[in-house]
Amino acid sequence: MALSLFLITPCEGKERLINAKSSIEAVANSVLKAVTRKDVKSLETLYLTKDEFKRYIWPEIPWSRPERNMPFDYYWGDLNQKSSWALKRVLVRHGGKKYELIRVYFAKGVREYKNFRLYRDTRLIVRDETGKKKELNIFGSIVELNGKFKILSYIHE
Repeated sequence: MALSLFLITPCEGKERLINAKSSIEAVANSVLKAVTRKDVKSLETLYLTKDEFKRYIWPEIPWSRPERNMPFDYYWGDLNQKSSWALKRVLVRHGGKKYELIRVYFAKGVREYKNFRLYRDTRLIVRDETGKKKELNIFGSIVELNGKFKILSYIHE
């Protein structure tokens, strides 16, 4: 009798984020490359879509609780608008500049939720074109869902 082996990938049957990256560093490097190119479209694909936020994040955050009386569309609209403005400021300040990632850390730590992890207040330690080390606060938090990573928003906390 033959023995059958079935390979199951870690994300099989689980929720997935579109255009998510395999690591925090991959997210950071993708952002830095897109900023150098002033590539708004690429930067926009690196943060959560409305559907992703509504399906995976909203049900677990405090603002979604009935006693808060916060409509999803209002919360998302505010978050998305502020994120768009923050992204424009990032491109004005850093667009076209070339940075090399040294490391990433989170000024407000990590918050565990039932189905996702939130890495709060992302800081990038980089080396600029002159070789000088800098700390950049280009985007806010990173969401981890099923081992994949994506930016929550470009809002600086």
